[in-house]
Order: sequence, then C-alpha cells, then structure tokens
Amino acid sequence: MSQASDECSVHFRCAAKINLFLHITGRLENGYHSLESIFRSVSLFDEITLTRRTDGKIVRSFGPESVAAEDDLTVRAARLLQAASGTAWGVDIHLIKRIPMGAGLGGGSSNAAGVLQHLNQLWGCKLKHTALHQLALGLGADVPFFLSGGDQFVQGIGEQLAPIALAHAHYLIIFPRVQCPTGPMFQSVRLNRSSAPLAAEVLAAEELAQQDFLSDRFSNAFEALALEQHPEIADAKRWLMQQAGNARLSGSGSALFAEVSEVCAQEIQARCPLRWQSWFVHSTAAS
Repeated sequence: MSQASDECSVHFRCAAKINLFLHITGRLENGYHSLESIFRSVSLFDEITLTRRTDGKIVRSFGPESVAAEDDLTVRAARLLQAASGTAWGVDIHLIKRIPMGAGLGGGSSNAAGVLQHLNQLWGCKLKHTALHQLALGLGADVPFFLSGGDQFVQGIGEQLAPIALAHAHYLIIFPRVQCPTGPMFQSVRLNRSSAPLAAEVLAAEELAQQDFLSDRFSNAFEALALEQHPEIADAKRWLMQQAGNARLSGSGSALFAEVSEVCAQEIQARCPLRWQSWFVHSTAAS
C-alpha cells in the first residue's frame, strides 16, 4: 500500500533541448571535455508527477521499462537531494517519457533538473539555486542548464551558462530510432576536440538574435561520427536537407533538427518516412 499523501503532489513538464551548434575546444586532465554550445529549450516534453511520502522511501512507480529504477536520473536526483538536505520525506515518482532516450535531446537531464527543483519545494528543503546547481552538475554536465532552460550559451563541461536572447523559431525534429550513447561518442579517437573558441565573438555579436547558427560556420563535433556509425542517421539527414534545406545533429545524437516555417512544417512532417519519429516544435522561454 502506498504511503503517499494525495494532497501533497506536484505535476510538471520537462522540456527537451536542441544544440544549435556544439564545438569541443579541448580535453581536460580529468577526462572531461571543454565545449561551447547554444542550448535551446523546445516544446517536446516529458511529464512527471511527484507525490510526497511519509516513510522516507524514494519509489519510481511508473517509468521507462528499459531503464532500471535505481539507474533512472529522477531517482538519483531525489536521493541526492534527500542526502544533501537531510529531509525525512520520501517521494513517489511517476514519469511519462515522450523525449526519446539516446537522442541528444536531454530528456534524462531535464527530468533530473525538474525533480531537483520541484522536490526542493515539495519537501521544503529551501536549497538556493547555487546549491541546486552543484547537485545538478553531480548528475550530469547538461543538468544545470535545465534548472532554468531557455536559450543559453554554454561553456566548460556544461556548467558555465550565459542566458542569451534569440529569435523565436520553429523546428522539425527527426528521431531515426537508433541511439548514440554519449560515453562512447566522447571516447572516440576520431572526435574533433580542437575547435577554436568562439565565445567572445558570439556573445559580442550585435545581431545575435538574427545570427544563423545552422550555417557552415558552426557545426556539431559529433555529427561526422554519428553519420559514419549509423547509416539510418545519415539517411535521415539527407532527407531532412532535401525537405528543409538545413539539418543538424543535436547533442551526441541521434536526433536531427531543421529550422522550418510554421506554414510548411506540417506538410514536411506529413512526408516523413514512418520508420522515423518526428515532432514539430518551437523554442520555449524555460525548461
């Protein structure tokens, strides 16, 4: 029998992100990589309901069958916050996944950040943003971004965040139903780790909102690897380039996205091969 208290619940959505570009500028002594990227929240969401428990237990009552509960970032986030705050409360986690896993869209990281933020309130922990940021970084390099989301210029290993103002845009996302695990992609000897830093140039741009981050001047360091290792991703990119005139890998893959007009998006999406998943989304102001 559940120990959950029905009146002590919160329901929220966790947004996906795309990387408008992703350059790796070096490899650190600890094995991590320094990068530059623009993360942009988009309107593809997972849904989470948290219900406070009186027995101190952390239980994932519903979630993806392919991920063991103890390996789920939502459970790990709850345990981390519980240990850091010393709270005696527990929680029941109900997670509905719509953001595909292994796609470079940040679904797991977004879920973890959402749990940290909302449990901090539900449990009355009262941790400040800086403390939550440190906990988030312990869960993954992308997690700090999702504490606020929106449009941010990202540096370091993902922990250095600078909000930026970009023009609202619409995108078609294609998931070719293959996964690109982040670890092996980072470890590949073929990965370009020597991109020149662009931070000062990008952030100083007077027309930042109008800058074309999908132009050849920018790129995704993982894209060549993903296309080489997975023919299905290569096929999806060719198709998307033909339909929209632009396409780029998000994160370490495997999802691709193209900026499209709202007028032609549905027509393009209707032509998408059934073997792939697709979503028409727009940029969002927050996670």
